[in-house]
Amino acid sequence: MNDQLEPERSQDSGGSIKDKIPEENDGTEGMLLKDVTPKLEKMWFRYPYLLKLNILLLGGVLSQVVSGYDGSLLNGMQSLTVWQDYFDHPKSAKLGTITNGLTIGSLISIPVV
Repeated sequence: MNDQLEPERSQDSGGSIKDKIPEENDGTEGMLLKDVTPKLEKMWFRYPYLLKLNILLLGGVLSQVVSGYDGSLLNGMQSLTVWQDYFDHPKSAKLGTITNGLTIGSLISIPVV
């Protein structure tokens, strides 16, 4: 076993082994997000490309929220007797297709949107 790779272990120090391992500093230690992001002269929404990016991201986030709500509603309705009777008590593949219909519809609509 190579002694150089083993961390120094001292039973009487009370400190953790992690304290004994020397850290490599590559210059990123202590950096914050504000240190690596560009400095803007105006508010972000006054830059057309940032406004467009955030509007597009908002559309994706809202579609996921709505899809999650619809999926929860559909899964909850599966426990209702009326729903089971209307869809003729679906099992396995048919139930999976009904449940994933929302996701399949979202994927089909991607080129349109």
